[in-house]
Amino acid sequence: MNSRCKFSVSLRVYGEDLSISEVSGLLRLEPTDTQMRGERAVLGRVFQQAMWGYHLDSDPFAPLEKQIQQVLGVFLSREEELRALSKRFDVVLWCAAFTSNPECTIELGPEVLRTICELW
Repeated sequence: MNSRCKFSVSLRVYGEDLSISEVSGLLRLEPTDTQMRGERAVLGRVFQQAMWGYHLDSDPFAPLEKQIQQVLGVFLSREEELRALSKRFDVVLWCAAFTSNPECTIELGPEVLRTICELW
């Protein structure tokens, strides 16, 4: 059994009237994940909002802070676009931890926290 911490990080934009192509055009970036309002999820629930998402194929066992820095690095030159989107939609830095190890800890240093604050 693997007891290491496994993480997933993505930047997501949610909205009831969100247009995937509009967000892609504004950010000049194709999404890696999408969901359309009204679609059914794997477990059968219906999505109430559309979602445009972007993640990197990073090592899932890399520290969370490193993965956040990598994803945010893609958006540093798109700060104005993210702010414009956040006025109309929910812009979320989505992070998840998957582990069976109770000793798994999450640490974020001041640099990554500053970057998050500057983008929002």
